[in-house]
Parts: sequence; C-alpha cells; structure tokens
Amino acid sequence: MVRRRESNSGQDLVEYAIVFPVLMLLLLGIIDFGRIIYSYNAISNAAREGTRLAILPSSRKDLEEAIGLSPEVRCHPAPGNVIIQRVCDRALALSRNALQVTVSQRGLDIVQVEVVYEGPFLTNIILQAVKRDSLRLEAAATMRLE
Repeated sequence: MVRRRESNSGQDLVEYAIVFPVLMLLLLGIIDFGRIIYSYNAISNAAREGTRLAILPSSRKDLEEAIGLSPEVRCHPAPGNVIIQRVCDRALALSRNALQVTVSQRGLDIVQVEVVYEGPFLTNIILQAVKRDSLRLEAAATMRLE
C-alpha cells in the first residue's frame, strides 16, 4: 500500500501571516530609531553652529536682533536673521517647518541657542501607544562671547 504524505503548505502560510507583521514592525522600529539618532545629531550640530556664529565679535548686531525675536522662531518661511538662518541651514535633511530656534543671552557673556524639532515616526503604533502626534527632540549649545 502507498501512503500519501500530508502537505504542510497551509500551516506555513499561517505561520508567515503571524510572523510577518511582527518582523515589519521590528524593521520599521529600527529604521525609526536610526532617524531619531540622525535628527538629534543634526539639530545638535545646528545649535552648535548657530552658537559659534553668534559669539563672534562681527555678529553682535545679529545676536541682538536674534534675541529680540519671538521666543520660538520657525525656520519656514526663511528668517531674516543670519544666526537663525545658519541654524536652519545646518539642520540637514530635516523638515524646516518642524524646526524652532530660540536664541538667548544669559548674563553679559553667555549665549545659548536652542533648537527644537518635532518630527513624525514611520511606525505610528509607537506614537499611538504613548498618545503623541510627533516626537519632540531638543538640543542646545551654550558658549561664551569672544
């Protein structure tokens, strides 16, 4: 008598259907984490570049103008201030609509530039779990006037 071998193709399909969404969520989570690290590094470098420009003696007039602007200046539309424009230009590959720049002076000789970026996740499941619409990253640089 010849015995037939039972097929497991249906079982394989069910296992694939269960595992695939989990693997995709994991992959997108890894990509999101990389984007978060990149975004933080970009705004950190932008804040440092803006602060470096602000502390130079040739930028005193621009510094006073930047401090006099509203507390949170958006990068879009293009700001007229040289210091804020430098920060916006150095935040590479980030949405200019989501960048906020604040320039402040503490005491007589300390300048601080703070950059806030609110960017979206690819995996909105994570944002929905923490009940947020976007991720808020903040970076600041502080230097002494030259």
